Amino acid sequence: MSQPDNSLIWRPWYRMIQWSAVLVLLLLLLAGFVLGRFQPPMGQLAFCAFGVLTGAAFARMAHPLAGRLTRLGIVALGFVAASQVFFQMLVWSETWRVQSSVIGWRLWWGTVVTAVGLGWLQVLWRAGARWEWNSGRTTLGFTAGLGALLVGLAFRVSPFSTLPAWWHWVATALALGATGGSLVIIGRWLKKRPKNTRPLPRWMRPVLITAGMAALCTGSFYFGRLTMPPPSPFDNAHSMLADIPAAELEQQLNRDSLRLKKLAEGMDHLRQKSAELHQRIADRMKQEGTEDYEPEESRQIRHLFIRYIGYRKELIQLARVYIGFKKVKDETLRDRCFLTGYGAAAVALKAGLTFVEKYRDNDHARAKLNEGEPG
Repeated sequence: MSQPDNSLIWRPWYRMIQWSAVLVLLLLLLAGFVLGRFQPPMGQLAFCAFGVLTGAAFARMAHPLAGRLTRLGIVALGFVAASQVFFQMLVWSETWRVQSSVIGWRLWWGTVVTAVGLGWLQVLWRAGARWEWNSGRTTLGFTAGLGALLVGLAFRVSPFSTLPAWWHWVATALALGATGGSLVIIGRWLKKRPKNTRPLPRWMRPVLITAGMAALCTGSFYFGRLTMPPPSPFDNAHSMLADIPAAELEQQLNRDSLRLKKLAEGMDHLRQKSAELHQRIADRMKQEGTEDYEPEESRQIRHLFIRYIGYRKELIQLARVYIGFKKVKDETLRDRCFLTGYGAAAVALKAGLTFVEKYRDNDHARAKLNEGEPG
């Protein structure tokens, strides 16, 4: 690891910058949740604050609280600054975000991963990791290897394409090695780490807690409102059923129940006839080695298809009549309206699914069904 640079003593208030950015982010989120939407440029400012707080956190890794800045730390801070520039360009410039070469995303990813990797190497070194020790050498090696592997993603021809299996295995092994070694080394270091000589102002902690709780509460209501299901069409639909007298509605239900029964039987019969015709045509084509339909077969297919369209139209019309069943005041009649409409929709859906499943992968049959009427 590089030697300390004694000429560099001054140290910015990274911690103050980090938590100030957190406070700004919480206030922006709180304002957006209260308003019900994030007016421009509130969203950009929130991402900007997020970038600043993460950048300050990365800088804290590279520039120790008690100690001098090393040459490697200077390099890490340079990458932190570069990542901040590229991130803010992505936030504020749509042209930079939508480049076909995704150069903006490549530069940001490469610099931010390098900054984090170099910063974490600094943390491990200060925590006691040394090349002379097996644990230190292993942890530093795994960390450096994982960082190099992740940085390499920025140089792929197609950054968003699927990664090969070997990459996942190597990344998993490196991540496990780096994580395990870091936990051991950092765990020992935490017991004897130096005290913070630059505490935050007294007002910062209660303000952060208050803003965080307020943002959490308002955010819960905000996302609850966003995820609330839309009103049911059964609740909003205008229905003529509410204006029909009970006796007349009961007679209508009796007629429509018989009509639904006949339509369901017709669909079943049509499905059976269609299956028989399909099998007969398939056997003939296989026997003759052709894919051409005979005129009589075309006529039968057209006839069955027209019947299916007619049945389907009547079933959908019947379902639409009873979509406003909730407006019926009598409970028994309301339940019958629901069952009649639901039954009509279910029969139409079942027939349609059967039709699609049977002919979805049969290009020849679909082409025949899509033919226009002769003449």
